[in-house]
Amino acid sequence: MFIGVFGIINLLNTLITNVLTRKRELGVLQAVGLSGKQLSNMLLMEGLFYTICVLILSILFGTVIGYLLCTVFSSMSIFGRVTYHFPIVEMFIYFILMFVVQTLFSRLTIKQIKKQSLVEQVREL
Repeated sequence: MFIGVFGIINLLNTLITNVLTRKRELGVLQAVGLSGKQLSNMLLMEGLFYTICVLILSILFGTVIGYLLCTVFSSMSIFGRVTYHFPIVEMFIYFILMFVVQTLFSRLTIKQIKKQSLVEQVREL
């Protein structure tokens, strides 16, 4: 649970940084003809891309590291015989939370961007 919370915080940090550093760029894209729907789709797709990459890396590295730790602890006999079991339920909950957080963040960001005028977006640093 602790690692999952940090994963979600890291995803939020990445999404927030992405939007804040590109606010001017998004304003310029809208000024040259990017529609609101295209902007929404672009931000949603970028967020989904980040989320899917994070989930794939979590599965790959988390599974390998978990298995290696169980093997090491089992060979050291500190905790007796330790066997690795893939945490299916926990990973499913983690995946759902990541997609919900990403979708909510993208929707809130789109709503916030649409509230600002193009001039405000382009002037903002």
